[in-house]
Amino acid sequence: MRAVRSLSRKFGVAFLSVAAGGALAFTAAAPAQAAAKGTWVNWNSSSSPLTASGYGSTAKGYGKWRVVDNSQGTRSYTSGYYWYSNADNHKKYGWMMTQSNAGICYAPEYTSCTASFYNYTSKESTHSNVTGGQWLDFSTATDASGNTARAQQRVCLDVPVRTDPCSGTTYTQGEPY
Repeated sequence: MRAVRSLSRKFGVAFLSVAAGGALAFTAAAPAQAAAKGTWVNWNSSSSPLTASGYGSTAKGYGKWRVVDNSQGTRSYTSGYYWYSNADNHKKYGWMMTQSNAGICYAPEYTSCTASFYNYTSKESTHSNVTGGQWLDFSTATDASGNTARAQQRVCLDVPVRTDPCSGTTYTQGEPY
């Protein structure tokens, strides 16, 4: 039974076993932990991109995200592929909000964790008027008091003298740092 509990903790799985005396024992563990630091996590896809529309233009995007260490410290890093149709001197850009938490994050798929995330800092990519697709990379700091991060991602249109229309928000899987 001790070996079963050890495997459950190590691999995050549940086991049904027969204990001494023939009694059934069920050992449950939390789901597998989020991606390891530095692992790319996809957000959306080319077949299901985030989409922002307004004032005659439409911008779309998808990409990947990870937590990395570099000369600027521990960073939340996005590489997004963005494209759009331009109606009237508009531009496209990506937006990211880095969220942190100070607990163990179990993010099945992209939505929930056992520890609460809080907004830490946001950043916009370069605002680009290239209508064809292009990769835009940008990053933010991570909160030194946290230990897991995830990112909210949006695609937006830069419309002069008006509120910028943006897509809905997608959340990446959490990543410990």
